[in-house]
Amino acid sequence: MGTQSNDGMVAKLCWGEESRKSESIILERVANTAKDNKTVDGHVPVVLFSYEFPHSTSAIRDALKLAQPGKGSRRLFIMIFRKLRPIKELKPDIMFKAWYQCVECHYTLWKAGIHHRDVSCENLMYYMTDKGVMGVLNDFDLASVRGDGRSGNERTGTIPFMAIELLEPDGQSGRVDHTYRHDMESFIWVFIWICFQYSDGKMVEKPRPLDIWAKVDPSGCAKEKTYFLNRKLELPDHLTGSNKRRVEEVQKEITQLTQELAEESTESVFSKFTSVIQPCEYSIR
Repeated sequence: MGTQSNDGMVAKLCWGEESRKSESIILERVANTAKDNKTVDGHVPVVLFSYEFPHSTSAIRDALKLAQPGKGSRRLFIMIFRKLRPIKELKPDIMFKAWYQCVECHYTLWKAGIHHRDVSCENLMYYMTDKGVMGVLNDFDLASVRGDGRSGNERTGTIPFMAIELLEPDGQSGRVDHTYRHDMESFIWVFIWICFQYSDGKMVEKPRPLDIWAKVDPSGCAKEKTYFLNRKLELPDHLTGSNKRRVEEVQKEITQLTQELAEESTESVFSKFTSVIQPCEYSIR
């Protein structure tokens, strides 16, 4: 894995839903999975300290004599992590390596029953070691664990990066199961977003071609993405080399994920996609 540079620490404070497994508990399972899997080890956040505060919002609501005090109850958590940086600030080839490492990590965790369900630009991070870049799949507070009682059609995600099917009315109303291929599509949207919105790790000047995705509601974003795929938007001038080819490939793959691979297994979706996009120096593990 290599020796990580010392970039400091960060604190995360969040009001987590009491009905959910806490992120710290999920990350314990993630850490156990990492022990036996090279695609996960070093590619997930490391919890240095965590604490769950004893009082929840239900206690406050109860003290105030409010109706249904336990409904939607939340509890304050604090966690300390090693500091990470977003992959969007990396130069193209290094960004792709970090992104691809996150794809592999996510797949291994999904197979182990840990479903991230919120793949977004801000949740793909990295750090540097003496051996190079290490992509990190970050932020597991919306993740689910197989067998924890949470439904597969619960809506989670960040709108600009969600799969088109989950943005459409049936997806938003919970009539579509959130499966592996939906998270795989989110990885593709993240890759496209970074390639269009950033140049050598810096955000390009306005007007940026994909800004509208973050300004509309789920249905509007689904329409914008569908339009993006159908009109074959001209690639930006700053996008050159291998990532230009990769963007052209992943645009084709989104249609395949939605149509041809809709009924295929997780293993089939992963292997068919990575056979197209994987860098030559990598192997599927």
